Formats: sequence, structure tokens, C-alpha cells
Amino acid sequence: MHENGFGHGIEVTQWTAHVERAYEGNAQRLVAALSRAYGRSIVEDAVQDAFARALSWTPTADRLDNLMNFHFMKRCTVRILFRYIRTDIRRACRERRRSSAARTSAAGACTPDMLLEAKERCDLAVKVFDELPSWQRPVVQMILVGSRTRRDVARITGVRSTTQNNWRHKFVTDLRHRLDPRD
Repeated sequence: MHENGFGHGIEVTQWTAHVERAYEGNAQRLVAALSRAYGRSIVEDAVQDAFARALSWTPTADRLDNLMNFHFMKRCTVRILFRYIRTDIRRACRERRRSSAARTSAAGACTPDMLLEAKERCDLAVKVFDELPSWQRPVVQMILVGSRTRRDVARITGVRSTTQNNWRHKFVTDLRHRLDPRD
């Protein structure tokens, strides 16, 4: 049993009955009032969602009045409709970005020469990495490949962050110079 603001208890079964009566009394009016603006099927879903959410409210006399109030439940339904619409817009934007990325990658498809050049660049990076002293390799690998923070690397290896930064900088500079000697 729940206590309402007036000290009177409303049991869950009574609350469920109130919600059902309010749904029967207001659902069709809500659908009729909002269908022209939003479309019937989405409004029906939102109305059902609004009353389903009302079941989870803590039963009080104020909430019972709100539940029976057409305009209050209309505001609740419109908020749910806005949430549905925002979700649909976000989903459409994600799909548009995915399809745009797919078109871009298809338009700029790799040629065999591009793949060969990428392989050569990777081989060169591995060669420069292998030339590092053995005590520097794990630090540079954790920072560049593992995307670890300097604090994490310092905790794991005991190497200060300024030293880590120097080693990383030296590796990147050597790699850039070998990839493009003009730098």
C-alpha cells in the first residue's frame, strides 16, 4: 500500500483500475486530437505508452486527478511523441551518414598501386619500430597502437610521462623522415 499526499493509501490494484478507467475514457479522444498532426499509428503507440508509464507512478490523489485530466495526459502523450520523433530523426541521420560513408569509400576505391604503397609504408613503420631499443618498444606501442594514456603507461612501466613523450616524438619524427625525406 502506498501513502498519498493526504495520508490515504491507494493500493496497486486500485491504481491499476484507475489507470484502466482513465485509458478507456481518454484514449480515443487523445488519438482523435493528435492524429491529424502526427499520424494515427504513432499516436496510438504514444497514448498506450503514456498510460503504461502512468502505471509506474506512485499513486497519490494528485496523480489520480492528473490521470483523469485529458489535457495533462495529452501533454504526456505529446512529450512521448517528441521522443519518438527525435529518435527517428537521429536514426535517419545515422543511416544517412552510413550511406554517405559507403558511397565515399566506394567512389575512392583502392587501386592495386595504392594497396602496394600502403603495404610498403606499413612495412617501413614496422622496420622503424623494430630499430627502437627493446626498453622503448612497449612504451611506444602502448601509446601509439594501444591508445593508452601516459598515466596508464607510467603506472604499468614506471617510465615518466616526459620520457614517454620524448620516445614517442623521436619514433614519429624518424618515421616521418623515412616516409618523406624532404621533411
